[in-house]
Amino acid sequence: MSKSAKPAQSIPTPNLDAWCEGRPPLIRFLAKLAALAANDIVWGMNTVQDGRYHKMTNPKTMDPLDWIELYHRPRQITTAIVQAMDGGDSANVTQVLAIWDYLSRIAKMSKDHRQRYFTRPFRHAMDIPIPWDQLREQLNSVADTLINSVYNDTDPLRQHEIKAFKSPEMQFFIRVTVPALLLYNTLPDQMLESARKGDQKTLRRLIRLDKNVFHDPVIRHRMAEWEQSNPYRYRKVIAALDLPRYPKQREMHIKATLGAYLRNAAQLLNCPIASPDIHKLFDAAAKDRSQTNIIDTRTKSAETFRKAIARQRAKWLSFFAHWAGQKKA
Repeated sequence: MSKSAKPAQSIPTPNLDAWCEGRPPLIRFLAKLAALAANDIVWGMNTVQDGRYHKMTNPKTMDPLDWIELYHRPRQITTAIVQAMDGGDSANVTQVLAIWDYLSRIAKMSKDHRQRYFTRPFRHAMDIPIPWDQLREQLNSVADTLINSVYNDTDPLRQHEIKAFKSPEMQFFIRVTVPALLLYNTLPDQMLESARKGDQKTLRRLIRLDKNVFHDPVIRHRMAEWEQSNPYRYRKVIAALDLPRYPKQREMHIKATLGAYLRNAAQLLNCPIASPDIHKLFDAAAKDRSQTNIIDTRTKSAETFRKAIARQRAKWLSFFAHWAGQKKA
């Protein structure tokens, strides 16, 4: 953030701030967003699942091949997300993209190199986009902006958001990226790549999320091959067209999934977080937002939540293996 730029107005989150005290900036950033956005993620996924989201946003029809191109443009989608949550003001976009480039660079480091870097509170000798102090400032500013957007909303879709959410990038993020990550623990481009290679299970999942994949030339060619050489496989994939996107989502599942992601990310960054601490994180967010229940009306105990996180952590193994430079066990 430049010296002349005004910092984002901070919403009081004393309980979350206490939980974040002493933790690395990147973990504080991820933890705050996960804890405060979880309820809205559940709401968003369920409105997509039951068709309300399409009725509220009434998006313009897009050429299917142009839509397929979005699978390969995550940076473009990131820009749209920030603009949508920031009231259409692009002041924070440059910061977010700098962070995106920073994390992309870190992803290319070796495992040992990355762990050494994260144990030091200063810029590593390796050429990275932004120094540590500036990263911390940018993370805090962007987190404040996004937290203000989530924290102040009484209606999950405000007027400027309804307009922003009509964009193809935001449509793609809500309809494809979010469920790909939280239900299948992978990214849309990875799902498309696997489907193109003939992974029938992934293709069926992808068709349920996004029927536009049938317009992908590689998928069309593969389906034509299966129709002739393997009618059973062809019919099984086609049957996915009649299946719902996914079951109705519960807070317990989404929060456990986000908690498992946070645990794995923290371990990768050499600053592990125990499951009881993640339960306390959602507790803190609930107190700051004056909610009476943080996980699920039927699931209030830390032990039940710990078991749910343990189940979800295993599902993230393949996703984090790429970052850790490991092969899936």
